[in-house]
Amino acid sequence: MSNLFHAESNMELVYEEKEILHSLREFLLVVEEEILGLRGGFDTFEGCCNLWVQNMLSYAKEAYNSIEVGNFISLAMMARCMLENCVCGVYIHRFEEQRLWEKWFISSAIARQTEACNLTSNTDVQRRLEESVKVLYEERGVIDWEVKNKYGWTAPVVGKKQPNFRELCEFSDLFDPYVYKDFRRLCDYCHGTQAFGKIYRFTFVNTYLYLIFVLVRYFQLSVEEMRRGYLSERYLMSKERLAKVLNKRMELSV
Repeated sequence: MSNLFHAESNMELVYEEKEILHSLREFLLVVEEEILGLRGGFDTFEGCCNLWVQNMLSYAKEAYNSIEVGNFISLAMMARCMLENCVCGVYIHRFEEQRLWEKWFISSAIARQTEACNLTSNTDVQRRLEESVKVLYEERGVIDWEVKNKYGWTAPVVGKKQPNFRELCEFSDLFDPYVYKDFRRLCDYCHGTQAFGKIYRFTFVNTYLYLIFVLVRYFQLSVEEMRRGYLSERYLMSKERLAKVLNKRMELSV
């Protein structure tokens, strides 16, 4: 820990919010126990969902570590990552019948194959890479346009060949209106190009609390989506304790 770079200007906020951090850490440990031993993978729908929630826990731990050393910009970046994964995860879990989990995997394989082809001028290697992805198409019965765009794997549900992230957030009644607003706000932290963001990022405590609140919101949504029907009483109690601490602190900061 002594070799880490701490954001000294933010450490006062960290010290003041030890109750929140204690409750958040406890909650993450409870979730870790809940998903311990789950088999993640790409060969089944269940394995894909397990893999998704396992990665969300990894992201949440990394975000927590950023809080402990006062690195709130890193926290914002991880919160943005978790929000995006939460939205995509809901599509994967809710639309099992449309096989979005398979389409998502093939879309990822195509993106990686494209990157690999761009790194080599060897036409034989490029051809083998393309053939390996073609096998995935044929095995899964996937149509080309459904998976080539970044979010193209959601096209059979959203109804557009090249949906963007805003369209995913605003499609039907899957999400509340604040989801895309949270995303845009977190993007401002991540890009860091706003003038006032360079000098007044965390002047007010509610800005810092908002980032923790968003982190918790999308982590919980993801866990409860992917593990619906499997969560224990201990999880619910830990969630309630964290909510009480957060809500009390948010009320005091207004």
